[in-house]
Amino acid sequence: MSELTTVHPDEFALLRYAACELSAEDRRSIDTHVQSCGPCSRRLDRTFALDTALREVADCGALAISDDDDALQLPLGDPFRQRPEYPAFVPRRAGDALQFAAFARDASDRSLALRESLRAAMPDPKILSNLLENLALSDPAARYAILYAMQDSGREIASSPVAALRFAEQVLERLRGGSSGAGEDADVEALVPLLMLRGQAHLLAGQACNWTAQFDQAKTHLRLAYRSFGKAGGDEIGLAIVEHVEAQRRFLLDRGAEALVLAKRAKASFESFGIEDLTAKADVAVGTALGKMGREEEAIPLLYSALAVFERRGIWSNYVATLSNLCTILQKVGRLDDAKREYARAIRRVPRESSGLYLAIIRHGLAEVLFLGKRY
Repeated sequence: MSELTTVHPDEFALLRYAACELSAEDRRSIDTHVQSCGPCSRRLDRTFALDTALREVADCGALAISDDDDALQLPLGDPFRQRPEYPAFVPRRAGDALQFAAFARDASDRSLALRESLRAAMPDPKILSNLLENLALSDPAARYAILYAMQDSGREIASSPVAALRFAEQVLERLRGGSSGAGEDADVEALVPLLMLRGQAHLLAGQACNWTAQFDQAKTHLRLAYRSFGKAGGDEIGLAIVEHVEAQRRFLLDRGAEALVLAKRAKASFESFGIEDLTAKADVAVGTALGKMGREEEAIPLLYSALAVFERRGIWSNYVATLSNLCTILQKVGRLDDAKREYARAIRRVPRESSGLYLAIIRHGLAEVLFLGKRY
């Protein structure tokens, strides 16, 4: 079945066309459309030019290496070289403040049941699709519910990245079938802009694609998430989260120096807002990037610090992932006893009721360390 449901292909479809990621049926649909649509033909030409330029940057662009990490910059033309510029915030009229706050609180409260319904429907694509189709995007509670459910899915992505990707794609499909935001109630758009929902959906898809090693698809989704958050008003935390996920993608592609630039930029934002758990996650990204660059002794304290935050807050999925990264680096620098001690300590720390999978990963890591130490 064709993925294209609108008369004019959207930006994401054109990017996928340029990257040769569409099915043959969808490529034919766009080919037929652009032959008779001048504006879309010109949009496609611009998309090809952008895709070509970005590929040239990826092939030959080099990161400016310096002894000072703060002087590192991403290559010219890199879409993440600097944060998107966005319009200044225009405050609402002072007389509306209390009424608007009540409107927002009511919408948020009403979204809770819808949010749980979306989460419950995620395992069944058909039920989820029907539920999304029946949500009115003119209702701020529906927008809040979709936003919160996607954020929940991102936090729990380790449990089912495939389901998270499917959810993100279905939300994008629903948004393509809805309005663009033009003519929408101003209060509804002020609460949850459709661009913010689109950005969150691309972010979730990018996260999921990182987990499933679909790195080209992740690149496209994260680029669009970055742009959407910028156009939606430039939410600094949203942009920083996208940078953090893009840092993970580049680390997984062995581009440690680029990952370091993005992870440090994201960390600065999280620290400025005092968001401890996100700062710890950024520390992990910085630490793993440093480890990739052969700077293990700088990475180890960051990973220990993040590990303590995750343990204190009971964020066990991040705790276990960070523990694995830390022990891999400890093994690399020959500190087998420290790695063994951290794994053994973790077995006592992780609640058994939280997840048998976490304990299995820890035991497997401990077994590998013992094997390396010839304690067969």
